[in-house]
Amino acid sequence: MAPDPLNPVAAQTPSPPSHGRICGGRAPALLPLEQVFPDTDYGHRLKLQRAEPGDFFGSWEADPVSLAERARWMQSFPERHAIRLPEADPLIRECDALMRSWGVLRPGDTPDAGSSQPSSVWDLTAPLEPDLIWLTRGTAGHRMVAGLVCFPSSWAPEERIGLPIEAIHQVVPGLNPALGDAIERFLQRLPEGIAWLRANWGIAASPERNQHPLRRLPRLTPPLDPAGVWVRIEHQALVALPESDGILFGIRIEQSPIDDFRRNPALASGLARALQTMPEAMARYKGLADVRDELIRVLTGSDQAPVGTRL
Repeated sequence: MAPDPLNPVAAQTPSPPSHGRICGGRAPALLPLEQVFPDTDYGHRLKLQRAEPGDFFGSWEADPVSLAERARWMQSFPERHAIRLPEADPLIRECDALMRSWGVLRPGDTPDAGSSQPSSVWDLTAPLEPDLIWLTRGTAGHRMVAGLVCFPSSWAPEERIGLPIEAIHQVVPGLNPALGDAIERFLQRLPEGIAWLRANWGIAASPERNQHPLRRLPRLTPPLDPAGVWVRIEHQALVALPESDGILFGIRIEQSPIDDFRRNPALASGLARALQTMPEAMARYKGLADVRDELIRVLTGSDQAPVGTRL
């Protein structure tokens, strides 16, 4: 029987936290936390770092917990977590071949991508740990045409399928005016053979990996209990699919209790400054407007605001 999405606490065992920078003996391709939380005012930035694709998409986990959880969500709600338009099939086949060339997939991991019937999204990605999204070039820019997204950060993948990047980003306050053109130019010229890394972050009241809106997980509300506050980082990688004129977009979730940040002065200062200087519209979009002053006090240990001006 499928889990009840309206009663996640009763239906699911909470995900274990995913934090720590070395997993399974492999050094992961992640942005350093000091780059994710720099000592600067909050703003939209298109900063990317190069990496080998296999170092992002390969296996890092020391145990199969995340793969088992992915399988559970796929089996319970495929209409939310594995979605594909027919035009995505060439991109998926090329992705399969690239994964094998990177050593991420091995013979027997998935059906033969050269068969007359293309692998389904789930067949392709069952052995993989990151969430995957496929983008194809269109007249209105790059569009989302497929995705296996088991651990979304408070968004519904099934509502974004078929939309161009500009429309997907429309809900993020200030993003399109600040970076919309630059993002599309970068995607149009994305160099081959390289994973381009970036990161987004949020703060959540739950360590659950899957934060699909229909799960109705708890949200941050005052008064805060620091023991129930988690910093959630969405590590992203962009890889060109030159033969199919598409892009593979990978996502890995890293979560840490806010106490981990409080014990690191540089990270605490960077996150507190970002919260202090974040525009009100963005704070509301992230669900932080009603608690950000408390979060700043937790991070700084005082009522003194960090450097910067709230907009």
